[in-house]
Amino acid sequence: MGGYKYIGKRIPRIDARAKVDGSLRYPSDLSAEGMIWGRVLRSAHPHARILSIDTAEAERLPGVVAVLTHKDVGGTNRFGIERQDQPVLCEDRVRYVGDAVALVGAETKEIAERALDLIRVEYEPLTLLDDPRAALEPGAVRLHEGGNVVHELHFTRGDAAAGFAAADLVVERTYRTQMMDHAFLECEAGLARLGDDGVLTVECCGQYAFRDVTQIARALDYPPEKIRMIEPYTGGAFGGKDEVTVQIHLALLALKTRRPCKIWLSREEHFISCTHRHPVEIRMKTGVARDGKLVAHEVQALQDGGAYASLTGPVLCLVVEHCCGPYLVPNLRVDGWAVYTNNGMSGAYRGFGATQAHVAMESQMDLLARGLGMDPLGLRARNVIRKGDTFGIGQEMVMAFAVDKTIERAMAHPLWRDRERIRGAAGDGAGAARRWKRRGIGVATCFQGSGLGKGLPDYAATTIELAGDGSVNLFQGTIEIGQGSYTGLAQVAAEILDIPIERITFIGGDTGRTLDSGTTTASRVMYAAGEATLRAARDLVAKMKERAAGPMGAPAESLAAGGGAIVSGDGRRSMSFAEIAALPGGPIRGEGWFHIPAADREFSMGLPHLVFCSNTQIVLVEVDTLTGEVAVLKAVAFPDCGTVINPINVEGQSEGGIVMGIGYALYEENVLEKGRFMNTGLSTYIVPSSWEAPEIETIPVEEPEGTGPFGARSVAEVVTTPTAPAILNAIEDAIGIRFTEMPVTPEKIVAALAGESAYRRGDTEGTEEGH
Repeated sequence: MGGYKYIGKRIPRIDARAKVDGSLRYPSDLSAEGMIWGRVLRSAHPHARILSIDTAEAERLPGVVAVLTHKDVGGTNRFGIERQDQPVLCEDRVRYVGDAVALVGAETKEIAERALDLIRVEYEPLTLLDDPRAALEPGAVRLHEGGNVVHELHFTRGDAAAGFAAADLVVERTYRTQMMDHAFLECEAGLARLGDDGVLTVECCGQYAFRDVTQIARALDYPPEKIRMIEPYTGGAFGGKDEVTVQIHLALLALKTRRPCKIWLSREEHFISCTHRHPVEIRMKTGVARDGKLVAHEVQALQDGGAYASLTGPVLCLVVEHCCGPYLVPNLRVDGWAVYTNNGMSGAYRGFGATQAHVAMESQMDLLARGLGMDPLGLRARNVIRKGDTFGIGQEMVMAFAVDKTIERAMAHPLWRDRERIRGAAGDGAGAARRWKRRGIGVATCFQGSGLGKGLPDYAATTIELAGDGSVNLFQGTIEIGQGSYTGLAQVAAEILDIPIERITFIGGDTGRTLDSGTTTASRVMYAAGEATLRAARDLVAKMKERAAGPMGAPAESLAAGGGAIVSGDGRRSMSFAEIAALPGGPIRGEGWFHIPAADREFSMGLPHLVFCSNTQIVLVEVDTLTGEVAVLKAVAFPDCGTVINPINVEGQSEGGIVMGIGYALYEENVLEKGRFMNTGLSTYIVPSSWEAPEIETIPVEEPEGTGPFGARSVAEVVTTPTAPAILNAIEDAIGIRFTEMPVTPEKIVAALAGESAYRRGDTEGTEEGH
């Protein structure tokens, strides 16, 4: 990018070498002298009453240091981000198979594992609630005192009935998206220790260190000022480490045994106990005029939250907010419910409700385009939100937004422009096997709110300190979970300070050293933490100029930062950063704060956003009509993310997000039967492998946002939301069958091709009406 030294440049990640040579320590690498191992006894039933817990035999096992139950928890014994309804250790009732009943600390992990088998728990099984529709029935068993509805939302605008009456085409379908695991490389892990001064240090995976302090303090009744959370580089998260996982159990063991303790969940334990992507059933009815303008839209969404709330309510808010896609619809009715069941746990996941909503809406848009005989991208372009429009649940698009440009770029791309020729190439080439191949090209256009939404504190704060050698230390409270944000933030600081990236030391995710900068979720880090970092760097420059003004004999306002020094306006005098650091007056620190903008009016419901990113994707698939296998051959993405701080990061996010979307569409599903997980390992929970990753091309659309650092917004979630619906649309383009339930496995395709009418051009609940 012209005019910048570091912004827009392909700067290698600041952690790349340490990751490659193995010197970077992840939470699962941590250890300490005298450390014990912790293991958690999980529930034997998806729903039962606890009659008794006998730990005597486990306590007698040599090498066991402690066996803890709810009686050993001194505080509320509850945790949860939105509401505190989940027990640290269950007292009288279990609500899913991942519920924690007892906690063991032992000299080795093998001894701790054996001790779990010696704990005797007597249960009385209770009625299982594994159907979210049944959870809404008046006579359903109540999983919580307040009932089974976690959250519900209802919104109307205009007159939907009149809109449908005036429509020339109405399409109605029911879509079902599945529970999906985060499948990160590193399962939940950490280490805790209690100091002689009573300070409890918990070093583990997570996505918001400061909130974890609050959760530990509340649950265990321990002073928050005596808790230090350190959340180091983490082996992936995608929202799955936003909720408490091992933090409170680590803290409890350290407090009770006064020894360092480590917990590292197995893959099986991760699957059964931690959060997943919410399964959602969405019925959509959409009306369109003959000219392609949307005229009415009706949505009913039912979301399975599992046993405890976590972030189920806010996820439903984003399902509702994004259920029209990035389109204007004058007449709208939306009803959404999120319920408790005994089906595991669901919570934050990349896309956070928008993903599920877009699967449905982008399928509807393709069905409408087919029904009208319109170009699918042309229909989208006809209806997109533009700056100044009022949309969704009543927001006005006042910030930078370029979804229309992403569609324009996609329409001009050769994969779309030459789609007829490319689609016809499936049967070309040698070999009879090619006769069974059918190619299809699909598109999807999505948008994603950045930040937490109106009504929630949404801020970032950065401190930058001048070191004695003239380098700087950058303190930032967000977490590096593999997304490359620390490199991007360092680039922002380097641009303002005009120093090489190598002269910046990054300190992140440590409540003892950094300011609270909010959660590392919600497509907010580069935008919010980046702007806070820019302001902190400017503050540091201003303070260095003030310190140098006297010795340089020049007014501070006449000075500038350049080349690791403060220089005069004429360039004849300068003082290096190291020389300024040596001047009397104490340490020099710059601080910066930023609050994500929110609408200045009240809304009747939800968590409405003002800042959005968007993305249009094109995918090319090839369907083997003999085996039902789907190969994604190519994907092209046009993310609208504002100014690109680092192209490597944007491309990496896009490529990872697309592969994750491929897994969502074709492979991945947490399978439960009667509240029990059936696939609890990566041999049976199938994720895309490297040979299933397509050729990926990422072409950013840069529409600068004035409130972001150098015009940047964020990109982490919107890169994955279009992929699954684009694949569904491409499959229909290839074989003429519309799938409304994911994942689209080979078995489903073979069954559909064999003539099961429920699949062909929709499902049994689907209707298309023309007027």
